[in-house]
Amino acid sequence: MPDRDFTGFKEKLAESPIAETQGVLLAVLQAIGTGNFAALPQYLTDDVELHIHGFPALDGRWLGCPAVVAATASNYAKVTDQKPQIRAMVAQGEEIALRFHETGRLVESNDSYDLDVVLWCTFVDGKIRRIEEFIISH
Repeated sequence: MPDRDFTGFKEKLAESPIAETQGVLLAVLQAIGTGNFAALPQYLTDDVELHIHGFPALDGRWLGCPAVVAATASNYAKVTDQKPQIRAMVAQGEEIALRFHETGRLVESNDSYDLDVVLWCTFVDGKIRRIEEFIISH
């Protein structure tokens, strides 16, 4: 079982009525939190894009569902002891932006990290079409 605590995401998303897009994002976070990356394609468009900026261990750009799922699994395998805490969420129409703080460790070096993150998701027809993740490390 992966060493991740995503319970704060679920609690924050549950504070307001769950729109369809929020439910999809919650399902994605739950799948990632349990290491069930095989569940992700049902929540992503075929042409989904993932861009991660600001944290060299994870930075990159991936296009297409198979590449995004593989990158997600690979990136989460590089970190452990994750403790994300949502600071703010804005959901409007087909967009959700999450601002959260996360601490954890890099598996390879055992170095700890302390990050502020903005995760911006764009949805099309109830699925995630684009994910932009902007990371500031402390």
